[in-house]
Amino acid sequence: AQDSEQIPPESGDSTETARDTAQATADGACTTQLLDIGLSNAQGAAGSRLADITFTNTSSTQCTLKGFPGVSAVTNDDGTQLGPAAERESGQETATVTLEPGHSARAGLKMTNIGVLDPTSCQPQAADGLRVYPPGETASAFIRISGFEGCAGDANYLSIQPVTAG
Repeated sequence: AQDSEQIPPESGDSTETARDTAQATADGACTTQLLDIGLSNAQGAAGSRLADITFTNTSSTQCTLKGFPGVSAVTNDDGTQLGPAAERESGQETATVTLEPGHSARAGLKMTNIGVLDPTSCQPQAADGLRVYPPGETASAFIRISGFEGCAGDANYLSIQPVTAG
């Protein structure tokens, strides 16, 4: 029975454990720490700005994304949410996107120019950027956006599409 004594972990085991936690979930979904999350293809449109939130797999194994990311504007340089979270654009099909290492997926984001909104429901305020949760994740990433304004009130000024292949 002495063979069953616990062997103290070697010093290298702590890095192994950290590496093990940075992998896809049991169902293969991409976790926030496996992804480089950014903004691309920003362009102006009538009364709004359009951009793609990009999700790039930085791991050495494939993972999947399906559904809508959670997106909200943040302010005060401390992550305080500014107004409501982005509305999901209805009528959009969701499909599982498999991301090979180094590959990206995207989700279309529309940011209404708050100047066109009723200032009593919007209450314009400077924003630091966006807090983004990949679909199904509870850990977020931050994307800094300079010159971005949001609404402190209850006006909906952000809308998001589901993740699609990049």
